[in-house]
Amino acid sequence: MNVGQVLETHLGWASKELGHSLARLLNKESRAEAVRRWFREVFTDTTIWKTLSKLDDDELLEVAEGFREGFPLQRRYLTAPAKRKSATCLKSRACRTPAKSTSSTG
Repeated sequence: MNVGQVLETHLGWASKELGHSLARLLNKESRAEAVRRWFREVFTDTTIWKTLSKLDDDELLEVAEGFREGFPLQRRYLTAPAKRKSATCLKSRACRTPAKSTSSTG
């Protein structure tokens, strides 16, 4: 497993846990104000929060219900930059030249 796959796995795990956290809140208390506070705490001052803050209570609860199983991630956003960087690296000499060891033996 390479580093990108490990990071991707952790990102997916975090997404799923956020969904479970929201689901526990919805199971315990389905008031829009509590859900609004949760979203504000998780997303702070982001575009996502600014969009969610404009929803009325019923719309907000409907959106929250859709995230019970986790927050969706699009794989293309995770892999495209890495592929471009790999292609650039393969074309350069630095990528193909083995690094010199700085440790000394003996």
